[in-house]
Amino acid sequence: MKINNAIKYSSANSILAESGFSLVELLIAGAIGVIVVLAGSQLISDQVIQGRRLEAAQRFRENIGRLNYLIQVEASESSQISQLLIPAGCSGGSQSFTLVIQRPTGGYASAANNSLVQYYNGNDANGIPSIWRCGPPVERNGVLRHGATNVAGVVMGNAQIELGGQCSAINERSVSYSVVPSGTQVFGQLGGLGGCVTAHARSVFIC
Repeated sequence: MKINNAIKYSSANSILAESGFSLVELLIAGAIGVIVVLAGSQLISDQVIQGRRLEAAQRFRENIGRLNYLIQVEASESSQISQLLIPAGCSGGSQSFTLVIQRPTGGYASAANNSLVQYYNGNDANGIPSIWRCGPPVERNGVLRHGATNVAGVVMGNAQIELGGQCSAINERSVSYSVVPSGTQVFGQLGGLGGCVTAHARSVFIC
């Protein structure tokens, strides 16, 4: 009887051993699981990075649109566009141009009756390349405060203006420029964010 019980016990253990997992099999399964988790994490991380790049590119396009609108509006009010004139109190910078805007009252031919608005490249307080505007402040209704002290401020960060190059040269009646991301922007292979934009001064007829 004892011999039969021992045989049955031994047979049961043998069956359990054959139906279970060995330590090596468990280690292999664990390693495979870790690899799968790491691969999934990398895929998610890549998707997050790509999403951030797309979001940054979209914000950059929107900022370009707002900057172009501002320049177009102020250029349409100007009688001349110059690279030589610098508004009082403005330090200027690289790739600059100045819009000569006539004040609502006074003689057109009088230089004292003009306000100057300059756009140029510079760095912000943190040393980040940015596009600056220096000139009379703009009221909430969009009207220039002629006669007020000129103020300088960043109108678009992480970007620079490029004059000439693929765009046509500046003259007294128009300025062609492109807006490009600075080195702190990362867009991967995304391109065509800027392109050439031309702003025109208004036509003035003196009789």
